[in-house]
Amino acid sequence: MWKDLYPQASEFPVKPLGATWQINIPQDTDAALIFQKAENLMKKRIPEAILAKPDKFDTIWDNFMKELEQAGVHKMEDQFNQLLQDRIQQFTS
Repeated sequence: MWKDLYPQASEFPVKPLGATWQINIPQDTDAALIFQKAENLMKKRIPEAILAKPDKFDTIWDNFMKELEQAGVHKMEDQFNQLLQDRIQQFTS
């Protein structure tokens, strides 16, 4: 059976800090706005890169990375890292 190919739920250890994808970005922060901009860029540029001719891929990808940087992904990353540090502090103190 297909289910026999996958590990049992009991084989996965419980993560003491939870999963980072469960950390909510507060909607009243710059990170939330930047995340929305980045998500919109991803929806536009990733299909464009996938469907591009191989010789155009690097140019499209490089432009995509520049657009993400201009949107402020490094600032979002810093804010998310602070949320992560807060989570770690909460669970380890």
